[in-house]
Amino acid sequence: MIVGDRWGRNDRSAIATLARVQTRHVVSIASALAAGAWAAAALVREARFVDTRQDLGHFTQAVWSTAHGHFLQVTEVGGTNVSRLGIHVDPIVALFAPLWWLWPSPRLLLTVQAFALAAGAIPLYWLGRKHLRGERDAALVAIAYLLSPNVAWGAVSDFHAVCLAVPLLLFAIWYLSEERLPLFALTAGAAMLCQEQIGLMVGCLGIWHAIRNRRFSVGIIIAAAGFSVSALDFAVVLRHFSGGSPFAARFVGGSPLKIVRDVFTQPLTIARAVNEHDLLGALLTLPVLGTCFGSTILVAAAPQAALLLLSRHPDDWLGLNALLLVPFVYTAAVLALGRWQQAERARVRRPRAVHVFGASLVIAALVGPFGAFGLTTAFPHESALSAQRRAVALIPAGARVAATRHLALPLSARRYIYLFPVIKDADWVAVDSRDDMLPNVAYIRRRARINVGVNEVYSQPKLMSAELRTLRRSAKWRLVYDKDGIYVFRRSMTRFAQNVSVPK
Repeated sequence: MIVGDRWGRNDRSAIATLARVQTRHVVSIASALAAGAWAAAALVREARFVDTRQDLGHFTQAVWSTAHGHFLQVTEVGGTNVSRLGIHVDPIVALFAPLWWLWPSPRLLLTVQAFALAAGAIPLYWLGRKHLRGERDAALVAIAYLLSPNVAWGAVSDFHAVCLAVPLLLFAIWYLSEERLPLFALTAGAAMLCQEQIGLMVGCLGIWHAIRNRRFSVGIIIAAAGFSVSALDFAVVLRHFSGGSPFAARFVGGSPLKIVRDVFTQPLTIARAVNEHDLLGALLTLPVLGTCFGSTILVAAAPQAALLLLSRHPDDWLGLNALLLVPFVYTAAVLALGRWQQAERARVRRPRAVHVFGASLVIAALVGPFGAFGLTTAFPHESALSAQRRAVALIPAGARVAATRHLALPLSARRYIYLFPVIKDADWVAVDSRDDMLPNVAYIRRRARINVGVNEVYSQPKLMSAELRTLRRSAKWRLVYDKDGIYVFRRSMTRFAQNVSVPK
């Protein structure tokens, strides 16, 4: 009997171990499938000229410039070459330069971004395995993360360095929960290289760790380090390269210092800024059924939530800026679900991991990139696509070029790339007459410094028509391509000795 009982226990242990291995494989396979699907969708969008110069094109030029000895240099909307660090403090982009030598294409950035975001499911699964009752529950929450529309759209829409912070923060939270401080420092430090405000969230994470786990010395050091990094980014780096954050005017108060001042001197002004549009932020918590509000780790997301609340653009809640809340929303959901499971309150009906998974599946089917409102409606028709590809192929590598937003993307791997109608010393101009989202030239001329995203680019069909007429009539420019609303002009006295004829 003793031997039989012993073998029975061993059998049960073996079955449990096998179940863990199989569950882990399910999460790994789901992550790989999500990464592959996201990467494929992102590459299709890039190949069909859906992405633009402002995002993927900017990062492409920054990586190309770094690989060619011009550290993080980009051409800003006014036509001046500046440091990427004057727009956002995201030096992690420089790490792509060695990879660019192996794969010199914007597709490199899109592929890495897709696989990085998918990798965020792994530390979330580890957290779930630690705090939830079963391996299955941990896997369900990890897959729910992969179904999140915020994560999926972040993976397929352009490239943004801040997306890399999502998996890095999830790994940092896991290593902090395990007291593996060197690995926490590595991942949290890398996350802070993705954007200037992430140090504030790392600092808040340190405060949470100090209070919750009674690790005051460790928590204070983490908080001091995180706050110091963000202070350095805002007060020194951005101020040095662009005179301050180029996005400051997007927020009530106009600068971090003014916002802090107004909280104490004009609280009603700040209160009015939090309007009904900010209820859109609740959409981020729907996939987890609001379970995230059951854990205090959500306070680590407070700095990013404050920026969203103070934004003058209500749709920021539905865009990339809300993506930085995801690591804390899903971690908080895991911790809350785990605590409720341990409470053993039979009469209180609480959401469970399977409910979170079901809600995520439904929402992904509705608003995810592969759902009812998916990707196909944004694609241009085949004749326009063929004309765009032919136009881009005419322009020599390395030539100075001005182009409209979508045509400028595949031309961004060069030293100078201007956003039409800013032409300056360009030798080539590529124009898609349907893409009339143009810079506000008058505003650019009178601005004192870089102001990204503020009165910068908007629909200007009259300006498009006027600029095209000017190019057609000018003796300085020769039309070398004209098909389906796509035009390519070459400067008559160009430095390039190539003869290009107008295709029929």
